[in-house]
Amino acid sequence: MIADDGQRYALYSTEGVELAKGDRINAHLETTMLRIYCGPGTLMAMTEVKQIK
Repeated sequence: MIADDGQRYALYSTEGVELAKGDRINAHLETTMLRIYCGPGTLMAMTEVKQIK
């Protein structure tokens, strides 16, 4: 995911949130001690997400 400020994040969620390219969201992120690969960017846990319409 690329934030509005250009920062790239690799997001992890246990809720099974499906995002498509171009989706705009408002997400609460937390650092995580997990060492998994979720794509390029800074690995963060997505604890809450809402789609922006």
